[in-house]
Amino acid sequence: ATWTKDDNEDGTPDEEQTLTIVFDAGDGTFKEGKTKEKEYKLLPGDTYPAALTAKDLDAPEGYAFDTWDPEYKLSGQVPKNQKTETKTYKATYGIDSNGDGTVDDKETKYTIRYESEAEDTVSGMPEDVENVLKDTEQTVSTAVPVRKGYIFKEWTSKDVTVTGGKFMMPAKDVTFTATWTKDDNEDGTPDEEQT
Repeated sequence: ATWTKDDNEDGTPDEEQTLTIVFDAGDGTFKEGKTKEKEYKLLPGDTYPAALTAKDLDAPEGYAFDTWDPEYKLSGQVPKNQKTETKTYKATYGIDSNGDGTVDDKETKYTIRYESEAEDTVSGMPEDVENVLKDTEQTVSTAVPVRKGYIFKEWTSKDVTVTGGKFMMPAKDVTFTATWTKDDNEDGTPDEEQT
């Protein structure tokens, strides 16, 4: 007698209805204990595996796992009419400049705002900086705004601690406020030093 394997006992040889799902790490690698390609051999009635995630992969330096190509959408059970085939899903990666494991394009971004808190006219105010990622080093503007009757002192913020003109961006917007020293005679020396 010769036999053909029929593990799911549906009367059809396994070799005619095996779905092989391969997860390929692409430019990255699978974490220790995983193989270069994670492979699943499924028969009709078997449950599709969950897609591997960023936890299973080591992305290339400066990148994070983004998605599978093609997108992995399989769920439920392999259908009875499954024909033998192999489906390969390759990991794709995107730039992760702040090293938090999430692709930059998929992260929430924040704004650095500059305010004068003056009712009169102030010129030379720096532009707000938009689309800033959390956990990235930022530099406080070196712009020196001009206000009649005052001397610009410095930029202050209640949102971050500034050291050497730099700060780490938190996961929220940051506001810097101009502080001023009175200079009624507009000679460039604070009134408090010459009254």
